[in-house]
Amino acid sequence: MRNLPTTVRTMQQREGAVQPPASLLGVDRKKVAPLSKLGIPFRMAVDVLAGIVGVLIFCLPLRPLPAFAQRYAEITCEIEVSPPRAGQTKTNTNAQPRPFRAICIVGTNEWRIETDYLLNGKLVYFFDGTNVITSTQITMDISNPYQASSANQLVSVPFSEIKDIQAIDIVPSPDGHPLGDLSVNIPWLAFCSGNFLSSAGRGMPLPTAVIRHEPYSFAYDHRTQTFEDQLGLPRTMELFTSRERAKGAVWDRRLVRYPRIENAKLHDPSLPDNALAFRYFVDESTNFLGWNFPLKFGFVSYHVNQQHAGGPSIEGRGTVLSIRDSSKPSNAFVPGMRQVVADYRFRSDKRLVDSISYTASNMVGILPTNDPHLQRNFSKAYSGARTSKASVANLVRVLIVTCFTMTAVFLGVLIRGCKKHRNNQTSPKQEH
Repeated sequence: MRNLPTTVRTMQQREGAVQPPASLLGVDRKKVAPLSKLGIPFRMAVDVLAGIVGVLIFCLPLRPLPAFAQRYAEITCEIEVSPPRAGQTKTNTNAQPRPFRAICIVGTNEWRIETDYLLNGKLVYFFDGTNVITSTQITMDISNPYQASSANQLVSVPFSEIKDIQAIDIVPSPDGHPLGDLSVNIPWLAFCSGNFLSSAGRGMPLPTAVIRHEPYSFAYDHRTQTFEDQLGLPRTMELFTSRERAKGAVWDRRLVRYPRIENAKLHDPSLPDNALAFRYFVDESTNFLGWNFPLKFGFVSYHVNQQHAGGPSIEGRGTVLSIRDSSKPSNAFVPGMRQVVADYRFRSDKRLVDSISYTASNMVGILPTNDPHLQRNFSKAYSGARTSKASVANLVRVLIVTCFTMTAVFLGVLIRGCKKHRNNQTSPKQEH
């Protein structure tokens, strides 16, 4: 026991270490005096105490430290969308731009977007890290026929029957894209797309499309410049058509297999290559919580047909009204309401089952996919669904190509063998 402190002291002396005064260590000579009576010199006692203090200081960082709280920002913006240009669509070109507001709560791994894009409803989108949950609520009755024909509103159903119903869509989206329409795609692009854009080589769906209902929504390459911070939102973005991506776009599992999409699988893509289809740009920006957010931004969607790219089709401008600190966003479920759920986590590649539907009351979160009730629902939907004609046609094409390939290989081997046999017969015999 006496050799250990001596060894420590000898090593310190050999390295030229200077012994700290006892007062700096909070050591009272009178309190250490009894150690000297036991035969331990005072300096040696100081060395022992210094060693203990050093060990304690070294071990303290090994204790788990409290994690830093996740940061969230809440952005309220107003977006004004100009109607499609004349000659580009059959939509009423006399309609005036109608601005809508969006409230976005964003962190690095999750986001929530609420909009009043529906004139008589409330839309909420929530990304939980794996799925995008969309909530639609009817908040008022619109009885004016003119409004009903021109406004962005849902089907006409008596308000008294649906005012307590919440429509829920559950859509798998591990990369965090909302996979919605312009009303959510544009706010998401401006304030919540940083995590999505951090993956190199990933295509960007067309923001002005109803993404899951358009056959070529995923047929675009993008060229993007982002802000240089942890969030990484876009400063500029341009989308160009890609015939290579278009070939696989119609088979993307995120699409809902309507007849239009199934028919598109049977034909070659009707898109030019490398045509400008969309442009996004930031005019003004600000730094908040160490993240750069746009204050004013704009976007233009260009009309693209089979032969060439045309002029602007849809244009819009966005202006931020406020930015503030926020807490963790709440999910999209509203307690006390009856939910009608379309769950797109349940999909079959063999049959035309894209989702299952069910009702619930007072849901506070999504149910696991192994829930017995959901599994029975999926089995019932699967047994009553028809086979995808496009999938069958694609399988037939694969079988035909495979048969031709195998036949060609077999004939090649056979011909090569015949030639080799003929050469062996005609070659002169060697004399022994």
